[in-house]
Amino acid sequence: MIRIFNHWMRARVVGQMLFDLSFVIVGLIIAIMWVGHGLPVNFRQVVVYGGLLGIVMLLVNAWLGFYERHHNRNVSETRARAVLSLYLAVPLAYAIFALLPMTSLNKEFVQLSAMSAIFGMLVTRVSATHSANASKAISRRILVFGTGMRALDVKRALNKSDPAAEIVGFFPSPVEEEHAIPSDLVLSRTTSLTDTAKQLKADEIVVAITERRGGAMPLRELLDCKLHGIKVLDLASHFEQTLGQIRLDSLYAGWLIFGDGFQQGTLRTVVKRLFDIVCALILITLALPVMLIATLAIVIENGFPVLYRQERVGLNGRLFKVIKFRSMCNDAEKDGKPVWAKAKDDRVTKVGRI
Repeated sequence: MIRIFNHWMRARVVGQMLFDLSFVIVGLIIAIMWVGHGLPVNFRQVVVYGGLLGIVMLLVNAWLGFYERHHNRNVSETRARAVLSLYLAVPLAYAIFALLPMTSLNKEFVQLSAMSAIFGMLVTRVSATHSANASKAISRRILVFGTGMRALDVKRALNKSDPAAEIVGFFPSPVEEEHAIPSDLVLSRTTSLTDTAKQLKADEIVVAITERRGGAMPLRELLDCKLHGIKVLDLASHFEQTLGQIRLDSLYAGWLIFGDGFQQGTLRTVVKRLFDIVCALILITLALPVMLIATLAIVIENGFPVLYRQERVGLNGRLFKVIKFRSMCNDAEKDGKPVWAKAKDDRVTKVGRI
């Protein structure tokens, strides 16, 4: 796992993105040399614009789910997404390379070269997505320390989100009496945790035990594993990296105190706020036609008011108003007391159901 802007990303995903970016740039240069019989006059500009096109294609591919941790798509569905990506890439490539300070003839074959590079990249991405050999080459061998319910949660999480992960076994803790893991997956304690991890060629150990006191944690053996280059993760960090979640049932005070994901400096706060405002303005602008239609529909069906205001509690206990389109009739809460919504609630209007 690689941490980028305080977010965990799999090394496999980062490698795929770097490969696609390099493929577009290098493929563009090779295509230009093939068609133009040599390097272009503005070689640096071609590289810069090729990099810009590659970044745009990374965003398009990410949006279409080519870099997802886990997918259940078949080859046909992936090919359909690749075709959609190609259709999106055509106007983008022409728009980007229209800015190049070249003659019209040069621009034409540069644009065609860019499309050739993008097509080659998408073909490679589709092949890599469904390649069994690629999955084996990037698989991780994980040894789970523990055999209780938390160890079972680790198994389920890996099966759900990371097909490249291979659980080599579950090493029992001396204080765990009941096993939630099938006995054929539980390893013997005749050898130490360190020797077992080395014999099984484990890349990673996940500590998945409920009780850490009373000698349950073999600190010396875990330290030896780490010194031998085996990654050791606690349960909270494992779920954060595997599922992108902070599981409340896996937290403990030490993780919260020493965790490095709680910094909230001035720069981060300002950037986040500006990002929220800009994105909100863009989305509101794009949604204006739909909002006007919703306004007319609400007025025609149930009259005014169109908007519904409700009080919420924000950062540092600050109160603010949430404003949204009214989805219930005017007298939904006659006494001024909140009433929980229920299935097939008769207070919901026809527009509100949509």
